[in-house]
This record gives sequence, structure tokens and C-alpha cells, in this order.
Amino acid sequence: IGNPHQVSFWIDLSLDDVPAFIEEPFAPPATLMKWRVYFYYRQAEKSEDYWKSEGKFWNKDVEGFVGRNKGIGDALAKIVAPADTAEQKVNKLYAYVAGLENQDYRPARTEEEQRVLELKRNRGVEDVLEHQSGTHDELNRLFVALVRSAGIPASLILVPDRERDVLLKDLPSMSQFDGEVAIVQLAGKDVFLDPGTKFCPYGIVDWRYAGVEGLRQNGKGTEFGLTPDPLYSQVITTRMAQVSLDDQGFLSGTVTLVYKGMAAVEIRQQGGKSDSQGRSKLLEDEVRGLLPGNSEISLINSPKWQDADASFIAQFHIRCPFLVAAGKRFMISEHLFQVNEKPRFPSLRRTSPVYFHLPWQEADEVHLQLPPGMEVESQPPDDTVKLPYAFYQVRHKQEAAGKIFVRRDFIMGQTVFTADEYKEIKPFFDKVENDDGQAALLRLSTSVAVTK
Repeated sequence: IGNPHQVSFWIDLSLDDVPAFIEEPFAPPATLMKWRVYFYYRQAEKSEDYWKSEGKFWNKDVEGFVGRNKGIGDALAKIVAPADTAEQKVNKLYAYVAGLENQDYRPARTEEEQRVLELKRNRGVEDVLEHQSGTHDELNRLFVALVRSAGIPASLILVPDRERDVLLKDLPSMSQFDGEVAIVQLAGKDVFLDPGTKFCPYGIVDWRYAGVEGLRQNGKGTEFGLTPDPLYSQVITTRMAQVSLDDQGFLSGTVTLVYKGMAAVEIRQQGGKSDSQGRSKLLEDEVRGLLPGNSEISLINSPKWQDADASFIAQFHIRCPFLVAAGKRFMISEHLFQVNEKPRFPSLRRTSPVYFHLPWQEADEVHLQLPPGMEVESQPPDDTVKLPYAFYQVRHKQEAAGKIFVRRDFIMGQTVFTADEYKEIKPFFDKVENDDGQAALLRLSTSVAVTK
């Protein structure tokens, strides 16, 4: 470092034999895995002193914003009823705030729209109320102000976005944080809520802010705290197919996709930044990615794009080539929604941890009607695979003459695995992928074969 009395400073860093960064599927954010050096100005001798000091500044900023609350009582009286229970009040206040304009989830703005937005800058919750508009954090601050006005304890926790980073306590920098999540006390328990995330249902926190450590208000200042881990029961995808096979080997019928919890949040957020045509294409492309190439897909219903509390349901008409000749017999994959899946973990070895953004749950059903004159010769065996944190089960049967039924259930309840644990999860996924890839064997019925 140069002379502190001079204007310019410099630091020389020389490194040798730095190993190459290996990109592996489902790895933690690269910012955490790559070799790196942080430079910062030291404002306190100990990191805990830094966090205590900076926590006070953040807490003061929050309370200053929340304290500018003109009109909050009038707004509260219009949203809740005196006879409502505490939880009913919180639910109603959540719905109100979640319904305001969210400035972080809009299509790209024109220069004029951006100028108007700057003129309506919010300096307190009273401004958010007046403008009926706010950013993620401003909406969550308004929610806290309303809940407090209803006589219910509420506070905020400042957290990083774990899509990019996690909190490093030894790095004294507030730039690690990305967003604020509300904490409401109901029946003596902390309930974490996030109305500032567009389309996020009550009781769920945006996965980017879930399962991370941050700074939370404690009445006197701040302390370190954790947001709850996401649950697989909050990320559910259900797919159902009612299809028929014709004598040309084409599959046609309807496919229904149902998203619940965080799965619905993400699809709604993607569609919320497009027009109706773009939203239809988004959904059709989603199905196109599941089915064989050259598939014909058309959306046939109007999904509930704005109702965050409802399951997101999309229905499609499909037609696609699906039958494969195998000599005098035919093969058909019974797992319609897995025909395009590629191995998640093809490598035998792993150097980095495995990191899934979310735990998740899938439930698939396929009802497949064969054409006249064709029958099932054999179906893949049923199977169940279990780990303490994961589950896979598949069932095959003929539910009627010439009609195949397949049910597939999958749960992954854990999100982070060390490189050493790779030897346990890779065989699990390999087994799942092997079962998903098995086909049923079909043949022409005896009467048809004799006639020909």
C-alpha cells in the first residue's frame, strides 16, 4: 500500500498454480465457488462490532420509513374488521399489500415512465399508500406498518439473494444483502411473509430469500437470524395426460399442467412481464420442452395469471409422433413427460457440492388409449426408490382393455449436498432416469394379425 498521505493507492496480488474453475451441473453460485479476494475499508476492529454498528443504521432507516405513516390508521380500518382474529387481519393485510403495484415486476419501462416513477419516489409508508405502488422492500415495510397498526408485533429481516450469494460474516459489507422479508408474531411464533414478492402466496417466502442468514430487528437494534427453509410441499408440479394413439403412431389428446406454491410464483412472474400472446407462447414452450420434437401444441384454457392464492392450471391440446417399431412389435414410452430428460449427473465424480435452488415435488399421470387392434404385451415393472430425503415411485397397469395407466411420484426434500454425498444421490437419480426411460411393448392383436 502506498503512502497514506498521497492521493493514489495500490495493492499488488500475485498468485500461482490457481486451479481452473470447473463448472458442474447444479452447483452453488459461482461467486461462492471461485477463488476470490475481498478488499474493504476496516471500520471496526472486530466484525461483530461492524455488524452491530451497521445494523443500527439499517434499523434506523427502516423505522424512519415505517414511522412516516400518515393515513395508516384509515387504511387499516378499510381493510380489516374489529371482530377479525389476528391471523385473519394479517391475511387481509397481506392480500391488500400484495395487490398493490409492484415496481420490481413490470415490463421494461420507457424513459417517460421512469421519469414519472422518479417523481413518485417513496420516502415513507404514507407515500406507498398514496401512490399504491412500491418496490419489494417498500411493500414489505408497508405491510409491517399495517400489521403493527393492528396491534400485532411485526419486524423485518435483511437477507442476501441465495441465487447469487450467502452471508459471509467475516466480510464487513452490507452490500451482501438484497432484500427484506417481514416477520409477524402469531400465537407466539414467528411467521415469515413476503407480500413484496409478486404473486407470492401467504405463508411462502421467495426461494431466493428462504433458508438464509441475515440481520433481523430485535426491538433494540439487530441480531443475526435465519429465514425458514423452503419445503417440497411448497413447490409442486402436477402433469396429467389424457391421450390416444392412432394407427399412424401419433399421440393426440389433452395435457394439463398444475403448478402450486413457488412453482406457480415463478411461472406467473415470467408471464407477468409479457402480453397475452407472449404468455401463451411461454406455456406452450414449457410443454414443447417435455414432448418429442415436431409436436403440435396449443393452449386451450385461460389460466389464472393474477390469482396468487390459486393453483396455476394450464390445459393444452397436443399431437406428436410417439410410436417406435421394433420388428413385429412396437415400443412406446409410458413416461410421456420424461421423454426429453437428460441425465442430471452424468459424471462419475464430483468436485463441487450439489445445490438445488429448491426442494420439489412432482406427480404425473398418463392415461393412454391404444388404437383398435393393438394390445399390450408387457409393461415396465413397478418400482419404489427411497432415501431419507427423497422418494420416487412409479406404477403401471392396464386400467381397461387397450388402455394404459401410469402414475409417477417424485420428491426431493433436500437442496444442498457435499461432494462426498454425491455417491449417494447419483445412484438415486440414475435409477430414476433408468425407470423413466423404460418402454412398454405393444403388438397387433391375434385377430388383426391373422387377417393381415
